[in-house]
Amino acid sequence: MAEKLKGVGMYRILYAQPTPETGERIAVAVLVQNGDTLLYFDRRFPRLKKVFGDLELDALEYYLDHLREEISRAPEPESVLNRYAPQIIPSDPRKVMLPVDEKAARVLMQKLLQPTPRLMAAASEARTIDPVTTAIEAYLKIRARVTEHVQTDILPEQIFGHRISGLHSVAVGVRRGSTWVLVDGVDLNELTPKAAIKRADDVGRNFWQINREAAKQHGRLLKRIGLVLNGYSHLQQSAAEAHDYSMHRLEADADRTFDSSSTEAPELIRREVLSAGE
Repeated sequence: MAEKLKGVGMYRILYAQPTPETGERIAVAVLVQNGDTLLYFDRRFPRLKKVFGDLELDALEYYLDHLREEISRAPEPESVLNRYAPQIIPSDPRKVMLPVDEKAARVLMQKLLQPTPRLMAAASEARTIDPVTTAIEAYLKIRARVTEHVQTDILPEQIFGHRISGLHSVAVGVRRGSTWVLVDGVDLNELTPKAAIKRADDVGRNFWQINREAAKQHGRLLKRIGLVLNGYSHLQQSAAEAHDYSMHRLEADADRTFDSSSTEAPELIRREVLSAGE
């Protein structure tokens, strides 16, 4: 009992993939491991409904009810989760302070499953969580199967060894030997069209400045990858334009730019990362 009252547990986000071949995924549930394994989800599926408004949700509710029942009886969740892939896939485990009671579970659900999440950092957290960074990291690990040496919020001093005025952090980085692979972009499930266009401009300019600085430091090896996530989940004209502009803007200053709707993108990104530092 004492262990449940004080300590660290783990939680995972469960994503639904209505069309697994495109890599489109939406957070629908939270799996908490705190001695017991508990599954929490909102039966209204607000985030999924916002993006795929015409999707039949009864089947997903049925699957999650059965998943909850199976996991509660299983000695470990991995074997159960594997049977539900690729329609339902988990994130990597993340730490959470114990105990996780019903109130704490509701906070996690509000933070992770709402359509416009207000990500409330705990008092001990120095930074808020950027949902686009989380989405890019998940795509890299789950779809592109790049799991080693993946870091988030890469600061200029990590790349160049010192702070540089005007440079900002990059969403995700993978260090292979002396080479950094930097991945950043937009997620149209997390951003409005206007916000996506602004972020594409910011990321493009940051990539441009990073390349300039690398050119000053002879031998500094970098690879910049732009990524546009979930661009075809939206049928509105404004979102389609934001998608096309984001691709255009990132292609200007990234070494390679990928659209997550492409079935070839995950393998091509994996090759780009694994070839770095060779």
